[in-house]
Amino acid sequence: MNELPPVISSVQPPAKPPRTSRLAIIGLVLVILGLAYILLLPWREPSWMERARAVCCLNDVKTISLACAMYAKDNGGRLPRTLDDLKPYTKSTKPFVCLSAKDQTHYSYAFTGANNLWQSNPDVIILREIEASHRGKRTLLYNDGHVEQRKD
Repeated sequence: MNELPPVISSVQPPAKPPRTSRLAIIGLVLVILGLAYILLLPWREPSWMERARAVCCLNDVKTISLACAMYAKDNGGRLPRTLDDLKPYTKSTKPFVCLSAKDQTHYSYAFTGANNLWQSNPDVIILREIEASHRGKRTLLYNDGHVEQRKD
């Protein structure tokens, strides 16, 4: 009997696909979520921008409040009649114009004339935004120096 030599196969079993690490999968998912967020960001931007403008408006009126305090100290406790009276106490007229105002060429705030003495009655509004430009809210300055935004 002739025996055949054993057949040596040159075909190897298929290799297992490389295992992707969990960290790489998590990284890929985070990249995809980040890209989706960046693509959706412009959709939400107007509300974020308006909120940022409202915060800047609060800050500007607080600057006006500090200028009023300095003016009152120099003028026997009296409040200024116009914003122009505060120009020596501010570095510029930039705080007098709200970023959300439709008309950027005129001042956005006006004194109410309700009181002419600084800090005589904390519940009196002494300065208000001329037009409600923050989702129907106006920025107000009270006689004690605090600032808030509220609807009419």
